This record gives sequence, C-alpha cells and structure tokens, in this order.
Amino acid sequence: MVHGREVVYDRRSLFILDASFSVRKAIVWFIEWKWFDRFITTIILGNSVMLAMTDYNERIYGPSYFSKINSELEYVDNVFTGIFIFECVSKILGMGFVVHA
Repeated sequence: MVHGREVVYDRRSLFILDASFSVRKAIVWFIEWKWFDRFITTIILGNSVMLAMTDYNERIYGPSYFSKINSELEYVDNVFTGIFIFECVSKILGMGFVVHA
C-alpha cells in the first residue's frame, strides 16, 4: 500500500532488491508520489520548449556561426539529462527491469 493505493511490482528488483527492503520501499514510495510524477511531466514540457528554442542557423552557416543561446541551452540540456537519468534509475530500482523474479 503506497499513498493509499495498492501497487504491485516484482518481488525482487534486478534480482537483488527484495520487496521488503527498506530502501526499495522508500524508492517505490517516491516514484509513486504524485508530485514526482508532476515534476517529471513539467521537466518533459520544459525540455520540449528548450528543443523548440534551438537555433538551427549553425547547420546552415557552418562552424563559423556562433549562437549564444545554443551554448546556454547545452548546459540546460545536461541538467535535463541528469534528471531523466535519475528518474530512469529510480524506476528501475523500484519497479524492476524486464525479467520478473
């Protein structure tokens, strides 16, 4: 029972984390938290806006063209990538991955 509803995942995640393990319970609680889902949805929307802001003139004018916004967006893209990797690892540890044990 997580956040007032029943969730069923694999007994063992990645063959090492048992369902009764306190760290896995905390991870499942976190990934099932409605604000985590809302945060990830907001990050996806922000990433989409960032992709729409990309200046593609570098492709047209070649390497001599410098776009300040693209260099700033590169940093923001790394932040988004880190958040998406954290989400992916959290969900794999909490839910399991491919083979169900």
